[in-house]
Amino acid sequence: EIARQLGVAHILEGSVQKSGDAVRVNVQLIKAANDSHLWADTFDRKLTDIFIVESEVAKTIADTLRAKLTGREEKAITLKPTANPEAYDAFLRGRASEALQMVSFKNRFIAADFYTKAVSLDADFALAWARLGIANAMLYRLGQDHTPQRREQVRQAAETALRLQPDLGEAHVAMGYYFFHCLSDYDHALQLLDQALTLLPNNTDAIATIGFIKRRQGKFSEALAQLERATELDPRNLTSLRELATTHAFLRQFAQARAIYNRALEIVPNDPEMIAEKAHTYLEEGDLAAAAKLLGPVLSESLDNYLLKVQCIQLLFERKYAPASAALKAAIARADKTLGVEIGAYYLLLLVAQQGSGDTEAARQTCEQALNGFSAMQKAGNESEHVASLLGLFYAAVGNRDAAMREARRAAAVAAHDALNAAATEEMLARTQVQLGDFDAAISTISHNLQGPSATFGWGMPLTRATLKIDPTWDPLRGDPRFQKLVASPAPKDTK
Repeated sequence: EIARQLGVAHILEGSVQKSGDAVRVNVQLIKAANDSHLWADTFDRKLTDIFIVESEVAKTIADTLRAKLTGREEKAITLKPTANPEAYDAFLRGRASEALQMVSFKNRFIAADFYTKAVSLDADFALAWARLGIANAMLYRLGQDHTPQRREQVRQAAETALRLQPDLGEAHVAMGYYFFHCLSDYDHALQLLDQALTLLPNNTDAIATIGFIKRRQGKFSEALAQLERATELDPRNLTSLRELATTHAFLRQFAQARAIYNRALEIVPNDPEMIAEKAHTYLEEGDLAAAAKLLGPVLSESLDNYLLKVQCIQLLFERKYAPASAALKAAIARADKTLGVEIGAYYLLLLVAQQGSGDTEAARQTCEQALNGFSAMQKAGNESEHVASLLGLFYAAVGNRDAAMREARRAAAVAAHDALNAAATEEMLARTQVQLGDFDAAISTISHNLQGPSATFGWGMPLTRATLKIDPTWDPLRGDPRFQKLVASPAPKDTK
């Protein structure tokens, strides 16, 4: 069954036991078709010799399968990434934390901290430098620490990895991350990732990231091909499955997206984020009953960012403002820096709830709190379109037209080269225009937005023809015949 899922002919199975600085490694190579054992062995070594065991196992497998190794592969087998067992332990803990970054944003910081520890213990540990660059790039891109200082840390780590080991595939991936996530230099990033794939042909980090770049360039068919390739190579990789599903959702191909989420949920049946994102596709279609069946009751103490936001969107679409407000206030109160700019969705949803219930004073206080927080982020160096769009919306909500339009123009300029963020920025612009009472402009912006990908910042309120009918944000437009015609128009059969 494992071989079938992974698309392989042979499986290496084993166990590791550690006592003090002694390690026993049991391994066996199995031919999956008939469950025959081709080779098995036990290695008793000191912890400091663990890399020798890895090399012996790899060579024996190659010999057993009569595989011909290239010179580069032979070198890779014998190469020790570090001579420091503590540094390697920290590196492995960093990798484990990275694998859990979808469970909690905090794991991105934890991973970066472990990699920092690894390179502090061994300054020549090129692979740890590469992963440190990748981890910091994710923190920068996803808004947890979108500052010049974090961006510089990405560059330094990637350059150090390349200097220490120019033929290290992961070092080229790290540099590709720097040019993509930090500089938005898509062409240079693609060149670096192609170089990485000449060294590591099946590296799913590089393959998937090429898909992400193609997505940003608006080349969605190429993006889907790359992400499908990544899931073929690593079919249990939740990040690749999630991104493949969200790409279909961006194209408003919601049934296809749910099919991918179902694959992910076979691996992690109760994963709250996957459940929330699948439910989000039902919300985009206006199917509140199907979404509610998946989401369950709102738990104000829920620590899962995505789940709580989608649950609150469901409540707002059902016009249940009081429970949504309570849950969102609790979420804002307990938020820490690891949430970063993602806290913007909480403020946005809370504003919708308070305005919907007619609590203008509470809405004003929410705006002031949000403006203080996002202004501080911007002053600290976060010049992202996400922060600018949020500032524009909240300035509009307090009636500061000049500041609102200044931030909206800033957001549009930053996002102009990015198909997804441009769409998300445009959606936020429409909400800003409604807050300002510019209904003609809002209807025009919505009409244009519906022609492109369905993208939001931080899983905000989705914008589709179905949600236009039920999202309270658009209530001021309901009496306008142009808006009524827009909502009644059939959706395109296929968004290209």
